[in-house]
Amino acid sequence: MGATKRLTIGLIVGNICNSFFSTVVRAIESTVLQYGYKVIVCNTDESIEMDLIHARELMEHGVNGIIVSTTALDSVTGKGFFKRRAQSGFAQLDTSVETLEPGPQG
Repeated sequence: MGATKRLTIGLIVGNICNSFFSTVVRAIESTVLQYGYKVIVCNTDESIEMDLIHARELMEHGVNGIIVSTTALDSVTGKGFFKRRAQSGFAQLDTSVETLEPGPQG
């Protein structure tokens, strides 16, 4: 019997209770389901240590890729960790929003 290939993507978020992240999770899941993938969601509570633990566990689980939106990418340790593994299918989700200057009234 041949091995079944799992189509899974890991998603590491800083705080699943934040409405931004819950919206992102739903959007990513509905998109990847169209291609036969499932999503494993990991919440880190903005902990760099948990970011790295979840990333290692997802890689050990054999996920096809990892989407990261965490504080680990702001740390030297986290940047090094993810940079060394970039060839493994990592994507960074940027959560920063630039402040817009108010436009002219009228």
